[in-house]
Amino acid sequence: FEVYGRTKLEGEQVVAEECGKRGIPYFIVRPFSIYGPWNAVPQVIPGIISQLKQGMDKIVLGNLEPHRDFIYVTDVAYALALFLTRGVPGEVYNFGDNTSHSVREVTDLVREFLAKAGRKVEFVSDTGRYRGDLERMILVGDDTKVQRDLDWKPKIDLRTGIKMILKAEGLV
Repeated sequence: FEVYGRTKLEGEQVVAEECGKRGIPYFIVRPFSIYGPWNAVPQVIPGIISQLKQGMDKIVLGNLEPHRDFIYVTDVAYALALFLTRGVPGEVYNFGDNTSHSVREVTDLVREFLAKAGRKVEFVSDTGRYRGDLERMILVGDDTKVQRDLDWKPKIDLRTGIKMILKAEGLV
């Protein structure tokens, strides 16, 4: 169990304990890889956008093979709003797109949309950026509970989301 995961779990335990003592309703939400325009969180999609906005045509990334459950920011915002009226206090909710896409798939979509806009880009995998033993190759959410309790499903698929980001960021 790595440090990152352990500290997140410990934070959830503190919330449950403290809210329980005070009778404060709470939810634990675990969104997966959130993406959208104007995101500065150091993750793969914001990293790609940042390099593109700097005018780079050779985009340097780490491992292109890990698969993630990417979820568009507006889907996350809508789910969070639903917790206020439909969420079951004290419950833990995972939410994502329930699909797995590799970093390479993301780069292929970006390359495709930019090519249609007349810009050619290359993606380079730098082994110096690999996370080694910390890299989890596949992360996919199970949002069965959030679908059941909130009657929620994501609406934006990865292809549409990538296109929306590139447009919002002025790259296509």
